[in-house]
Amino acid sequence: MKKLIGVVAIVVVVGGYIFMTKSKYNTDEITASQSKQEATGNARIGEIEKIIDSNYPTEAKEIVQLHNDLMGVCYKYPMNYQEIKAYTTTIRKIYSQEFKDLNSEENQIAQLKKERETMGKESVELVASDITETYVAKDDSGEEVSAEINVIHATNAGSTRRTYFLIKENGMWKINGWEVAQ
Repeated sequence: MKKLIGVVAIVVVVGGYIFMTKSKYNTDEITASQSKQEATGNARIGEIEKIIDSNYPTEAKEIVQLHNDLMGVCYKYPMNYQEIKAYTTTIRKIYSQEFKDLNSEENQIAQLKKERETMGKESVELVASDITETYVAKDDSGEEVSAEINVIHATNAGSTRRTYFLIKENGMWKINGWEVAQ
């Protein structure tokens, strides 16, 4: 009987040790994965900002694609306050001044931080954004002055259809707002 109790005690201790070690390994693995994702998200924001700053797109559709790419980063990777700020600063570079005036950068950061906290609980992730239609309006001289671009944003919770409104501001396409289709 003493031998049986001894064997059971050893099995429990060894099993507990293996379980604790494996649990620690998984936690370390998850932390390393999150760090890698954050680095990837930051790198992608940096790449997009570089495109905006050095080679600003000439087509309205390209601006919406950059917006989609930035949203993909925001709704895929974990973000701390500094990353949210970098994201917001970068995305505002493709917004019209009129649109930026409606929502200050500080307010946008606060709203996004709150949304990310809520989203973290619900695990909503942007899976894909597809541009479905593009309409460009020209003035009397034939110059492009405004555009409407329809996009379907697919998340793991469903899809949303948005129409983006763009204007030319100082010769560059800028997002002036959007409307979510019902």
